[in-house]
Amino acid sequence: MIFTASVGPAHLDRLPARLTTRLAAGLVVGLSPLSPASRLGFLQDRAQRRHLALDQEILAWLAKHVAGSGRQLEGALARLETVIKLNQRVPDIAGVAALFRAEADNAQPTVELIASRVSSYFQVEPDQLQSRRRCRNALLPRQIGMYLARRLTPLSLGQIGKYFGGRDHSTVLHACRKVQLAMTHDPALSGALRQLHADLA
Repeated sequence: MIFTASVGPAHLDRLPARLTTRLAAGLVVGLSPLSPASRLGFLQDRAQRRHLALDQEILAWLAKHVAGSGRQLEGALARLETVIKLNQRVPDIAGVAALFRAEADNAQPTVELIASRVSSYFQVEPDQLQSRRRCRNALLPRQIGMYLARRLTPLSLGQIGKYFGGRDHSTVLHACRKVQLAMTHDPALSGALRQLHADLA
């Protein structure tokens, strides 16, 4: 049997302990978001199954600019297939870019969106992440917000620190290192970060 969850077995507190311990005794594997190469491979496979003769340039563009999981990529191909059938031709790369402009614009998350998702996931108020106060319940979510902002946005360490309560670049760097280290020995935190990254990437 295969079970999936966004956190590790030990954090499934709504299930009976006898069930979570049995789940923990099995093989627990963390799944990472699709890499760009995996996204391209997925699109190539699905395009072939749909008998869509698409240039590699178009598939590579979709893999880079359409955010989300396999479902979103499958949806993008279905949309492109409909356009091809209606126009009786395959659009060029400029046409594909125009068709998916909204998705491309939203592909890179903003620091505001990151803070909103992190605060929702950890059930803290968004303004607590931006507060200069060192609220204990907001410390880890704030560090995770900084870590994700560094990985998913082009902002500098100083810009990230300014958003998260006016902190300097060394504080952001310390937070990123702390989160990176914690992930190696905390499966629940690692799972939370994978889920947040998948939702935002």
